[in-house]
Amino acid sequence: MALKIIHLQLNKEAWLRMKNNKKTVIVTLVAIISLIVITVGVTYAFFNYAKIGTTDNTIQTGTITFLYTEVSGVGKGISITEAYPVADSIGKVQVGEGKIFDFKVTSNISMNSSIGYQVTARKKTGSTLANSAVKVYLTEVNGTEQELLLSKYSELDQTDKVDSSKFDERILYEATVPANTANYEKNFRLRMWVSDDTDFSDGSMNDKTFTLTVNVYADGKVVTDNLDTTNTLDSITVSDCTLDPVFNSATTEYSCTVKNNVTSVTVNATATSTKSKVRGLGAKDLVEGKNTLPIRVIAEDGSEKIYNINITRKGGVTSLKNEIMENKVITANPTLTTSNNNTSDVSGLYKSTATNTGNPTYYFRGNVTNNYVSFAGFTWRIVRVNEDGTIRIVMQDGINSNGNYRYNLKNNNYTYMYYSNSEAKTTLENWYQTNIGSKTNLASKVASGAYYCEQAKAKYHDSYTSGNATMTTYSKYTPDFKCSSDGNNKGVVNASVGLLTYDEVVYAGGYYAQNNNNYYLYNNNYFWTMSPAGFSGSVAYLWFVNTSGRINYYDVNRPLRLFPVIILNVDTLVTGTGTNSDPFVVS
Repeated sequence: MALKIIHLQLNKEAWLRMKNNKKTVIVTLVAIISLIVITVGVTYAFFNYAKIGTTDNTIQTGTITFLYTEVSGVGKGISITEAYPVADSIGKVQVGEGKIFDFKVTSNISMNSSIGYQVTARKKTGSTLANSAVKVYLTEVNGTEQELLLSKYSELDQTDKVDSSKFDERILYEATVPANTANYEKNFRLRMWVSDDTDFSDGSMNDKTFTLTVNVYADGKVVTDNLDTTNTLDSITVSDCTLDPVFNSATTEYSCTVKNNVTSVTVNATATSTKSKVRGLGAKDLVEGKNTLPIRVIAEDGSEKIYNINITRKGGVTSLKNEIMENKVITANPTLTTSNNNTSDVSGLYKSTATNTGNPTYYFRGNVTNNYVSFAGFTWRIVRVNEDGTIRIVMQDGINSNGNYRYNLKNNNYTYMYYSNSEAKTTLENWYQTNIGSKTNLASKVASGAYYCEQAKAKYHDSYTSGNATMTTYSKYTPDFKCSSDGNNKGVVNASVGLLTYDEVVYAGGYYAQNNNNYYLYNNNYFWTMSPAGFSGSVAYLWFVNTSGRINYYDVNRPLRLFPVIILNVDTLVTGTGTNSDPFVVS
């Protein structure tokens, strides 16, 4: 075997001078082009080769100086000062001397043997900048550039060519020069920069260094018919991520979307063949937006297949409506009769077109745990997306430390069961004005208008009346989200605040004469709805929810709690994931 190694060195060149009034970093890159020429003699079938790089590639952080300085003592290196964390889109297009590190692998094989080789980056002992702060980018240059690797150094696989207890050395690239290949040539270009998600604001990353060398290892082997050619996977799993489409070994492109608070995922995969190598597994950091995580499967014969996992990490501020609608809508009809156990219904987001316009409303039902909202200093639960796209929410706790309030001070006329004629409306409006309405930044988030329904629809007893309104006994009543003027000219209420209706409680999971502590409106409290239950001839009644989660009726003069309902604008923006510990926070 004849082996020839040629070294070329880059000239010095300063980095782009950038003005920045914040603490940034000083990046020092020292690069030497190593042209590695591997020549295999005609009489040798096996060989082993290791080329340990002699060039230090260094990233050094510090405070901005607006000065160009040179790094001494490491050959003819390049000193890059006044640098700062940059986006991938900037780092990937750096050109010119001092900004790129070029090298190539060449070979001629005129016999039945192959050469598998591995390009690695070894972190120099004493480096103090975190592995997760350094991005490495490897391309193949052949007229144009083709991306081979974009990764944080921390996410690269450790090589098995050296003792990992002694060296932090990671794989940049693996390939095989096939048998009987003449004039093999692979041109590589390496770039390196400080990741733009690295936080330098507190100065803790100043005066750090990161130094690596590029090494190349190669092994020759006789090609036989027994070499395994299998380069597929049997499975892929990604934490916090449901892959689309469902995994199939023949499918190489997958996608999923994660919440903004998911900053990293763990990738696992199983190779079809035990003789294959799998690269790209383990913990992977995510940036906001699109992240492509390649999984490379290398067969024993050197053939390779790449599976790409395309993960979209949402931005920190998103539309509340869009967050709600990401729930998979349950298509089965929920149970809405007293003869069935509501707890048997699947919890989640349902769809109904039983609205005035026929446009759908999407409502939560059952023991859902992802409909929490933080707004105006209170915790709320999402009830539904109205047919116009606005969002109806109900406060989780009653107003004024769960104080009890009579719905009306009078009860001897059917008119007293209507919200527009109630003391409850006055109490709620005063509360709203104090806590929301008087604060412009909060009030601007609330939609006021014809969103509340006081229509007399379901009554408790056949004998109950409601003036000129026609009411149906609850046992024969079919709930809906419609609201119109009844015979008493009562129906839609224009307001900034209201209460839940009988229908909304039923759709959420409650019903008359049936206990249920397994739906999100249950809170072990008595609280009013705004739906009339009928007039007995002497007493006006209203529907309410009791401590067992069941709907019941009460004299409007009884003191119960008030759980206000408000309507958020269709374009409401939020952060968070909607859970109790991480609610949607109205921005």
